[in-house]
Amino acid sequence: YPIYIDIRPWGSVATILSHTYFRNRVKLPKNIAGLLLSAILSDTLNMNSPTCTPTDQLMVATLAKFAGVEDVDELAQEQFRAKSKVLQISSIPEILLADLKRFNLGDIAIAFGVCETVSAGVEMLLSRKREIIEEMQAEKAEKQDTYMFFAVIDVLKLNSQLIICGDAEQELAEKAFDCKMDEKTRVMNIGKRVSRKKTMVPPIGETLKNGFKLSEKAAEANKKALSKDNVEKAGHLELVYNKDCVGEIRRVGSKLKKASLKLKAMAAFTRGFVKASNSN
Repeated sequence: YPIYIDIRPWGSVATILSHTYFRNRVKLPKNIAGLLLSAILSDTLNMNSPTCTPTDQLMVATLAKFAGVEDVDELAQEQFRAKSKVLQISSIPEILLADLKRFNLGDIAIAFGVCETVSAGVEMLLSRKREIIEEMQAEKAEKQDTYMFFAVIDVLKLNSQLIICGDAEQELAEKAFDCKMDEKTRVMNIGKRVSRKKTMVPPIGETLKNGFKLSEKAAEANKKALSKDNVEKAGHLELVYNKDCVGEIRRVGSKLKKASLKLKAMAAFTRGFVKASNSN
């Protein structure tokens, strides 16, 4: 039998499902209406995402009536807070891979993960950025991605922080977004860009299509990051169970973390040595 596909330029697949219910004159049960409403609010960031369309807004208003929801904004914020609580019990690989997508531009592979949360979740993730960067480097080596990015999106303030895992990513992001990375934190504030599909990946794609080239230093660092030696050091992901039989995805056998710490210690020693030499 031929496969039936319904593709529409709307902000959520739940909008298509809702439209299908109404088009076929099927009465929506209250609980199903609530699920579809919640899905649209999540996908469109409470209708604040640039991917949101008038059709999504119409469906939200209609589904709210069927679900008996009086305050749509409060429902959306309650969802966002609940989603943020999950981050507290998730491992770094689970957070990074939960919403990671890969794009190919010729022979260039781009991995781009996002995490949508509230302000408290943003602070928590940025406080763990060192672990996130180490996992990004391991995942990049293992999957042989040319570039890897991870954006932390504040769904209430509608602001995004881009975590940068290497020199190649820094040069490409600074060119694509016309922003500067904070050298101390390796985080770049990319402002109101909250949609990976519409405002994050397209500028990167355009920059690459327009002939962007890495500096010699960044190109060499990226080549090393994707080397066979780094692939072997990356270890692998494994589902590990605790005493309560709750599973968690962890990276096992990674040696990149130890190498990173060693390089940082050497860099700190070098800076200290240079400083002492200059004072003499």
